[in-house]
Amino acid sequence: MPRIGVASLVVAKVTQDTVDGVTYDTPVKFTKKLIRIGYQPTVNRVNLEADDQIVETVTGKGETRVTIDVTDLTPTEKALLLGSGTVQNGMRISNKDDQAPYFCVMFKSKKSSGGYRYVKLLKVQFQENNETYETKRQTPAFQNPTIEGVAIPRIYDGNDIVDADDDESTWDASLATNWFTSGDIPTVTP
Repeated sequence: MPRIGVASLVVAKVTQDTVDGVTYDTPVKFTKKLIRIGYQPTVNRVNLEADDQIVETVTGKGETRVTIDVTDLTPTEKALLLGSGTVQNGMRISNKDDQAPYFCVMFKSKKSSGGYRYVKLLKVQFQENNETYETKRQTPAFQNPTIEGVAIPRIYDGNDIVDADDDESTWDASLATNWFTSGDIPTVTP
């Protein structure tokens, strides 16, 4: 079914990702913030040619580019996503030594059927967001920031994206209940 909306931007900081396991911090919801989110996996293809033709091809999945348009980001929200330390007196100061942490990015998209598609990008690192400021015109225009990042596979299991549709025949309703409670892949409640 076609998608007709997007809502519920939630992030959970990756606290550990090793061959022994993956853990996430408590999820943080960005209320009334999400306008648009997009992601585009990079697929690298190499062809082997012999006798003047392609005889074999192999692909490898690379990074996934993530772009999120939001209504706004507060200094505290920027500090969280970009690893900018603390906010004092309403100020966030960006520093050349800041290191953005990894996050699981979660959201849902309304479908024309009335159901939802649920999505998790399991390990995303953001970069300083793009912002534009312009004069107020006779016909005002909203000036919303865009934040971009890169999603990569988890070290633990190689997973990078999880999506689910609640109108699939194998859908379990507990997935919707648990989707935003952890950054990890939700499990079905028996």
